[in-house]
Amino acid sequence: MREQLEKLNEIQQKNLALGLLIGAVLLVVMLVVVPVVSAYFTNSDEAASLTERLQTLRDVAATKADLLNKMRRLQRDSRSTQFYLKSKAANIGSSELTGIIRRVVRKHRGDVQSTRDIKVKQKGLADNVNKVAVQVVLRGNVNTLQAILYDLEMNKPFLFIDRTYVRARTVRRSRKKKSVEGELDIQIVVAGFIRGG
Repeated sequence: MREQLEKLNEIQQKNLALGLLIGAVLLVVMLVVVPVVSAYFTNSDEAASLTERLQTLRDVAATKADLLNKMRRLQRDSRSTQFYLKSKAANIGSSELTGIIRRVVRKHRGDVQSTRDIKVKQKGLADNVNKVAVQVVLRGNVNTLQAILYDLEMNKPFLFIDRTYVRARTVRRSRKKKSVEGELDIQIVVAGFIRGG
């Protein structure tokens, strides 16, 4: 191989040496410089992403006290509002109350005959709290009445039975229909409270 190199003239030897040098430099660049540059750009993108995330976390941390105060206020309000009907207006509150009563009566196999909103005096109540009441006429037996009254009084929102009238139901006996024993005509006034209206 040495003999072949000696046969080359001076210009060819310089060109070969230059080619080998360029090849060695390119090899070093490919093995060292390219991975370093690539890692730099990858890390700079990741650093920018992490910087942005850090700024977001700092912003959240800065509002922590305000958010905690809002959360406490919401928790306090939710604890106190669970005892009230959800509606803010008296007429909508009466409708909501009627719906609750109908569900409870249906659940215990009672039969709602009629409902009527009752005007209620608002004296002696706290600010921003109003009472709504509904008179309900229904039919059922003693067990039904007991279950309905229990469910209404143990309900959330809090409901109160203001008046109750119970009469034994008088049924005319016909030859074709059997009379139902223990049926009662029941009239109750149920009240609840709303905040707002």
